[in-house]
Amino acid sequence: TCAMLGVNAGIGATLVIFPKLSAFFADGRADQGYLPAVIVLMVAGLLFMLNGFYNTKERISTASCEKVTLKDTFQAVRKNKPLFFILAAFFMNVFFNLVNG
Repeated sequence: TCAMLGVNAGIGATLVIFPKLSAFFADGRADQGYLPAVIVLMVAGLLFMLNGFYNTKERISTASCEKVTLKDTFQAVRKNKPLFFILAAFFMNVFFNLVNG
């Protein structure tokens, strides 16, 4: 989709732009340029995300406002084995990172 193209372009642009920004702010020292480069990319990313948030319009109208309960969520995960494996891997990764600090 167009959104995924934009995400991948942003990831690629960051990999190209960050080293140049870091060198621009470095003044001969590599540790000096890192924080300003991160701040510039963070502000640019925030502006792009706010633009997407405020300028995106929902084109599909829903007929009813059905509430999804926590019980419904657990039942869906129990019935959907691939989703269960993805969530299990995600939580194992989270717990692994918590344990290893």
